[in-house]
Amino acid sequence: MYPTSTRELNEVMRAFLRKLVPTRFLPSSVLERYLSAKTFGGTKVIKGPFEGLVLRSESYFSPIYNKLLGSYERELHPILEEVMAMSPSLVVDIGAAEGYYACGFASRCGPQTKHYAFESDFRSRFVLRRNLEANNLSSAVQVGEHCSTEVLQKLLNSSAGPVFILCDVEGMEAELLDADLVPGVRNATILAELHEFAVRGVGEFLTKRFESTHVVREIGSEPRSARDLFGDQFPLWAHFLPRSAIDRFAKERPGIQKWLFLQPRSCEGKSSGETVRFA
Repeated sequence: MYPTSTRELNEVMRAFLRKLVPTRFLPSSVLERYLSAKTFGGTKVIKGPFEGLVLRSESYFSPIYNKLLGSYERELHPILEEVMAMSPSLVVDIGAAEGYYACGFASRCGPQTKHYAFESDFRSRFVLRRNLEANNLSSAVQVGEHCSTEVLQKLLNSSAGPVFILCDVEGMEAELLDADLVPGVRNATILAELHEFAVRGVGEFLTKRFESTHVVREIGSEPRSARDLFGDQFPLWAHFLPRSAIDRFAKERPGIQKWLFLQPRSCEGKSSGETVRFA
C-alpha cells in the first residue's frame, strides 16, 4: 500500500532513515548530545531567572532542556522577577511537579521567606525532593502531597508579610482560589496557570472573581523556535535540523498556554508569622 498523503510519506521516509542511519546520527540524537554538553550533562540551568540551579533529568510533565536552557515559560520571567523583588515572606507552590519553581524561588529568596511545595504525583514528588537535596534546599522547602482550601488558609494565616501563591493544579484553580473558603487569597499575589482544556471559561471566571481585589494581568505563551535552544549562537549544522527535532526539545505545549497574574490592591489582614508543619 502506497502513502496517500504528505504526512504518510514523511512517516515512511523517517522510518526508512531510521533503518538506514545509525541512531546516534539522527538529528534528534545529535541535538540531544549538543544540549546535554551545553548544560553540563543535562544537569545545570545555564540561563534565566534560576541560573545555576541543579536539576535531575527526570521531568514528567514538561521538557527538561527548556528549564536547563532558561527558556522554560519565558513569558513569565518578568513576573518572576517582580515577585522576587517584593521579598515575599511566604511562597506556596501548588502543583510543584519536579520542583523547578520550588527550587528556584528557594534559591533566590532570602532567609526571611518560608517555602511550601505541594505535588500529588508521587513520581514528581520524589524527584522534587531529590532536586531540593541536589541544591542543598531540603531544609528550606516543606513538601506536601495535597493542598486543600483548609491547608492553604492555615498557611496564609501564618504569614506576617507579602504572600505569593503559584498555582498549577490542572483545572482545579477555581476551586482552590476561592476567597469565600480561603479569605487569605484576597491579600495574596497569585500566578495561576489556566487549564481551559479541563475547565472551559476558568480564566474569565477567575478574572471576575478577583478583579475587585486584585489587578489582573493575563499572559499568553508564544511559539517556540530553534532560538529557544541555541540563542543567537547558531552552529552551522543547526540550520539543517528538521522542525520535528526542534519541536521535540523546544516545544513545551501543543497549544497556547495562558496564565493570570493577580496583584492585590490591598495588603491588609496579615498575621503572626508562625511556621506551619504538615505530614
